[in-house]
Amino acid sequence: MAEKAIIFDLDCTLHDRETSLFLFLKSQYDRLLSSEISISFPEFYNEFVKLEQFGRKWKDVVYGELLAKYKEIRLTSSELLEDYWYRFSEHCVAFDGTEFMLRELKEKNYRLGMITNGKTDFQKATIHALGIEDFFDDIIISDEIGLKKPDSRIFEASLHNLSVNKEHAVYIGDHPVDDIKAASDVGLQTIWKRNDYWGRAETGYSFDSMRDLPALIEYLYN
Repeated sequence: MAEKAIIFDLDCTLHDRETSLFLFLKSQYDRLLSSEISISFPEFYNEFVKLEQFGRKWKDVVYGELLAKYKEIRLTSSELLEDYWYRFSEHCVAFDGTEFMLRELKEKNYRLGMITNGKTDFQKATIHALGIEDFFDDIIISDEIGLKKPDSRIFEASLHNLSVNKEHAVYIGDHPVDDIKAASDVGLQTIWKRNDYWGRAETGYSFDSMRDLPALIEYLYN
Protein backbone atom coordinates (compact mmCIF):
# COMPACT_ATOMS: atom_id res chain seq x y z
CA MET A 1 0.00 0.00 0.00
CA ALA A 2 1.33 3.46 -0.94
CA GLU A 3 2.37 5.84 1.80
CA LYS A 4 -0.14 8.59 2.48
CA ALA A 5 0.78 12.04 3.74
CA ILE A 6 -0.87 15.01 5.38
CA ILE A 7 1.01 18.28 4.93
CA PHE A 8 0.18 21.29 7.11
CA ASP A 9 0.74 24.99 7.07
CA LEU A 10 1.79 26.33 10.50
CA ASP A 11 0.56 29.83 11.35
CA CYS A 12 -3.21 30.14 11.65
CA THR A 13 -3.55 26.45 10.78
CA LEU A 14 -1.88 24.61 13.66
CA HIS A 15 -0.59 27.66 15.53
CA ASP A 16 -3.28 29.94 16.96
CA ARG A 17 -1.29 32.96 15.93
CA GLU A 18 -3.95 35.54 16.82
CA THR A 19 -4.07 34.40 20.43
CA SER A 20 -0.28 34.10 20.64
CA LEU A 21 0.17 37.62 19.27
CA PHE A 22 -2.35 39.02 21.72
CA LEU A 23 -0.60 37.36 24.67
CA PHE A 24 2.84 38.52 23.54
CA LEU A 25 1.76 42.12 22.89
CA LYS A 26 0.06 42.31 26.29
CA SER A 27 3.32 41.15 27.87
CA GLN A 28 5.40 43.60 25.84
CA TYR A 29 3.05 46.46 26.64
CA ASP A 30 3.07 45.70 30.38
CA ARG A 31 6.83 45.19 30.59
CA LEU A 32 8.16 47.89 28.30
CA LEU A 33 5.53 50.41 27.25
CA SER A 34 2.80 50.97 29.81
CA SER A 35 4.88 53.46 31.81
CA GLU A 36 5.95 55.35 28.69
CA ILE A 37 2.81 55.95 26.68
CA SER A 38 -0.62 57.26 27.52
CA ILE A 39 -2.53 55.00 25.13
CA SER A 40 -4.31 51.94 26.45
CA PHE A 41 -3.32 48.40 25.60
CA PRO A 42 -6.39 47.85 23.39
CA GLU A 43 -5.41 50.88 21.29
CA PHE A 44 -1.79 49.71 21.04
CA TYR A 45 -2.88 46.18 20.15
CA ASN A 46 -5.38 47.29 17.51
CA GLU A 47 -2.84 49.59 15.88
CA PHE A 48 -0.22 46.84 15.78
CA VAL A 49 -2.64 44.34 14.25
CA LYS A 50 -3.77 46.87 11.64
CA LEU A 51 -0.18 47.66 10.64
CA GLU A 52 1.09 44.09 10.48
CA GLN A 53 -1.62 42.95 8.04
CA PHE A 54 -2.23 39.55 9.62
CA GLY A 55 1.45 38.69 9.61
CA ARG A 56 2.19 39.78 6.03
CA LYS A 57 4.39 42.72 7.06
CA TRP A 58 7.63 42.02 8.90
CA LYS A 59 7.88 43.48 12.37
CA ASP A 60 10.84 45.83 11.84
CA VAL A 61 8.56 47.84 9.56
CA VAL A 62 5.62 47.56 11.95
CA TYR A 63 7.60 48.80 14.95
CA GLY A 64 9.06 51.64 12.89
CA GLU A 65 5.56 52.76 11.94
CA LEU A 66 4.38 52.47 15.56
CA LEU A 67 7.25 54.67 16.77
CA ALA A 68 6.47 57.24 14.10
CA LYS A 69 2.90 57.43 15.45
CA TYR A 70 3.66 57.18 19.18
CA LYS A 71 6.65 59.46 19.49
CA GLU A 72 6.74 59.28 23.29
CA ILE A 73 8.11 55.72 23.14
CA ARG A 74 11.81 55.93 24.03
CA LEU A 75 12.72 52.41 22.99
CA THR A 76 14.02 51.94 19.46
CA SER A 77 12.37 49.78 16.84
CA SER A 78 15.41 47.46 17.06
CA GLU A 79 14.89 46.99 20.80
CA LEU A 80 11.20 46.23 20.36
CA LEU A 81 11.95 43.88 17.47
CA GLU A 82 14.57 42.03 19.54
CA ASP A 83 12.02 41.58 22.31
CA TYR A 84 9.56 40.20 19.77
CA TRP A 85 12.16 37.90 18.24
CA TYR A 86 13.28 36.33 21.50
CA ARG A 87 10.12 36.36 23.60
CA PHE A 88 7.23 35.75 21.20
CA SER A 89 7.64 31.98 21.51
CA GLU A 90 7.02 32.20 25.27
CA HIS A 91 3.38 32.96 24.44
CA CYS A 92 2.72 30.57 21.55
CA VAL A 93 -0.36 28.36 21.74
CA ALA A 94 -1.79 25.80 19.33
CA PHE A 95 -5.44 25.60 18.39
CA ASP A 96 -7.45 23.51 20.81
CA GLY A 97 -7.31 19.83 19.88
CA THR A 98 -4.15 20.08 17.75
CA GLU A 99 -2.14 17.52 19.72
CA PHE A 100 -5.11 15.13 19.82
CA MET A 101 -5.52 15.46 16.04
CA LEU A 102 -1.82 14.94 15.24
CA ARG A 103 -1.58 11.92 17.53
CA GLU A 104 -4.64 10.33 15.92
CA LEU A 105 -3.19 10.83 12.43
CA LYS A 106 0.14 9.31 13.47
CA GLU A 107 -1.66 6.32 14.96
CA LYS A 108 -3.29 5.80 11.56
CA ASN A 109 0.21 5.71 10.02
CA TYR A 110 -0.03 8.86 7.94
CA ARG A 111 3.25 10.58 7.18
CA LEU A 112 3.07 14.17 8.43
CA GLY A 113 4.76 17.18 6.86
CA MET A 114 4.77 20.91 7.46
CA ILE A 115 5.49 23.83 5.15
CA THR A 116 5.74 27.29 6.67
CA ASN A 117 6.87 30.64 5.33
CA GLY A 118 9.05 32.65 7.71
CA LYS A 119 12.44 33.15 9.30
CA THR A 120 14.15 29.88 10.20
CA ASP A 121 15.04 30.48 13.85
CA PHE A 122 11.76 32.24 14.61
CA GLN A 123 9.60 29.48 13.13
CA LYS A 124 11.67 26.76 14.79
CA ALA A 125 11.15 28.48 18.14
CA THR A 126 7.40 28.65 17.50
CA ILE A 127 7.17 24.97 16.55
CA HIS A 128 9.22 23.96 19.59
CA ALA A 129 7.05 26.10 21.88
CA LEU A 130 3.93 24.38 20.57
CA GLY A 131 5.49 21.00 21.40
CA ILE A 132 4.50 19.41 18.10
CA GLU A 133 7.78 18.85 16.23
CA ASP A 134 8.04 15.17 17.15
CA PHE A 135 4.83 14.38 15.29
CA PHE A 136 6.34 15.42 11.94
CA ASP A 137 8.36 13.38 9.49
CA ASP A 138 9.43 16.52 7.62
CA ILE A 139 9.33 20.27 8.30
CA ILE A 140 10.17 22.84 5.64
CA ILE A 141 10.73 26.50 6.55
CA SER A 142 10.88 28.84 3.57
CA ASP A 143 13.90 30.83 4.75
CA GLU A 144 15.87 27.63 5.24
CA ILE A 145 15.55 26.44 1.64
CA GLY A 146 15.21 29.74 -0.23
CA LEU A 147 11.68 29.07 -1.48
CA LYS A 148 8.35 30.26 -0.15
CA LYS A 149 4.72 29.56 -0.75
CA PRO A 150 3.04 29.87 -3.23
CA ASP A 151 6.07 28.64 -5.22
CA SER A 152 5.16 25.14 -6.44
CA ARG A 153 8.70 23.90 -5.76
CA ILE A 154 8.25 24.10 -2.01
CA PHE A 155 5.30 21.70 -2.18
CA GLU A 156 7.25 19.40 -4.49
CA ALA A 157 10.14 19.43 -2.01
CA SER A 158 7.80 18.32 0.76
CA LEU A 159 6.44 15.47 -1.35
CA HIS A 160 9.99 14.39 -2.15
CA ASN A 161 11.07 14.49 1.50
CA LEU A 162 8.03 12.49 2.56
CA SER A 163 8.49 9.97 -0.29
CA VAL A 164 4.88 10.25 -1.42
CA ASN A 165 3.18 10.98 -4.72
CA LYS A 166 0.91 13.99 -5.03
CA GLU A 167 -2.07 11.66 -5.51
CA HIS A 168 -1.51 10.34 -1.99
CA ALA A 169 -1.13 13.67 -0.16
CA VAL A 170 -3.48 16.22 1.32
CA TYR A 171 -2.45 19.79 2.08
CA ILE A 172 -4.10 21.81 4.87
CA GLY A 173 -3.78 25.57 5.28
CA ASP A 174 -5.62 28.82 5.90
CA HIS A 175 -4.56 31.14 3.07
CA PRO A 176 -6.74 30.86 -0.07
CA VAL A 177 -3.84 31.58 -2.47
CA ASP A 178 -0.53 30.75 -0.78
CA ASP A 179 -1.90 27.53 0.70
CA ILE A 180 -5.01 26.25 -1.03
CA LYS A 181 -4.64 27.43 -4.65
CA ALA A 182 -0.88 26.84 -4.68
CA ALA A 183 -1.22 23.28 -3.38
CA SER A 184 -4.13 22.56 -5.72
CA ASP A 185 -2.06 23.76 -8.69
CA VAL A 186 0.57 21.15 -7.79
CA GLY A 187 -2.12 18.46 -7.81
CA LEU A 188 -2.67 18.00 -4.08
CA GLN A 189 -6.05 17.56 -2.49
CA THR A 190 -6.67 20.47 -0.12
CA ILE A 191 -8.55 21.21 3.07
CA TRP A 192 -9.08 24.81 4.15
CA LYS A 193 -8.72 25.86 7.81
CA ARG A 194 -11.45 28.47 7.71
CA ASN A 195 -10.13 31.99 8.22
CA ASP A 196 -12.57 34.84 7.64
CA TYR A 197 -9.75 37.40 7.35
CA TRP A 198 -8.83 36.15 3.86
CA GLY A 199 -12.28 35.41 2.49
CA ARG A 200 -13.26 32.04 1.03
CA ALA A 201 -10.89 29.48 -0.45
CA GLU A 202 -11.71 27.49 -3.57
CA THR A 203 -11.78 23.97 -2.20
CA GLY A 204 -14.54 21.52 -1.46
CA TYR A 205 -13.42 20.76 2.09
CA SER A 206 -12.99 22.96 5.14
CA PHE A 207 -13.05 22.75 8.92
CA ASP A 208 -13.00 24.81 12.11
CA SER A 209 -12.29 22.31 14.89
CA MET A 210 -9.09 20.26 14.94
CA ARG A 211 -11.02 17.35 16.39
CA ASP A 212 -13.08 17.13 13.18
CA LEU A 213 -10.04 16.82 10.94
CA PRO A 214 -9.13 13.10 11.28
CA ALA A 215 -12.62 12.01 10.23
CA LEU A 216 -12.56 14.40 7.27
CA ILE A 217 -9.19 13.02 6.14
CA GLU A 218 -10.44 9.44 6.46
CA TYR A 219 -13.41 10.41 4.28
CA LEU A 220 -11.09 11.81 1.60
CA TYR A 221 -8.96 8.67 1.53
CA ASN A 222 -11.86 6.19 1.48
